[in-house]
Amino acid sequence: MEVDVGDQNNAEKKSTPADSNTKSSPAGSDKQSSAIIVAIIGAVATIAVAVITVVVPILTEDPAPPTTTPSPSPSATPPPPTAPSPSSPPLTKSGQPVGLSVEPAGRRAVAVTATLNRPARSGYAYWFVLEVHQVSDTHSEFYPRQSLTQKETTFEISIPGDADISRPRTGRVFEVTEDMSKLMESGRPDAGDPNADFLLRQPCTCHASKEIALDFPS
Repeated sequence: MEVDVGDQNNAEKKSTPADSNTKSSPAGSDKQSSAIIVAIIGAVATIAVAVITVVVPILTEDPAPPTTTPSPSPSATPPPPTAPSPSSPPLTKSGQPVGLSVEPAGRRAVAVTATLNRPARSGYAYWFVLEVHQVSDTHSEFYPRQSLTQKETTFEISIPGDADISRPRTGRVFEVTEDMSKLMESGRPDAGDPNADFLLRQPCTCHASKEIALDFPS
């Protein structure tokens, strides 16, 4: 029996190993593998994008400046104020606690203006005292004439018609105690001689003004 060569070749082609392997592979295996690879690549790309999204702002953000705590400055305690000495009244720009000026005010009268640069100390009072010099060519007499309580006071001082105008007369402010101030107010400043309206000694050495000359016009 003759065998057709063509049929024999066809039979050999059908029984080749390549054909056997091709037929044994599932039809969708290659597509499934490709899908898995694509999915993995996509997941990796998504993670990379997320990492970049988080890292880039951190890298580009300005670093916060370091916090510095200011060092406390040393507290300076001012020295306590110095209280004026009771026996030494503080001098002012005029040199005295009370300033005095004088001008004529008519026949046998002058006007005195007293300006207080500081008030009298507690327990003391200011008094303007007229001093008549060379009484009987031997002594002075001190006549308290005006208490001073206001910031500025102008008052008039006159002398009797029979007084000797040529006799030197001056005026000065004293800062006297309250007890002495009461005696001066009473018109009897000398406790040892209640009938006298003058003092044979100045009331104290507590001068509160300069001494001014009282020139009474005739």
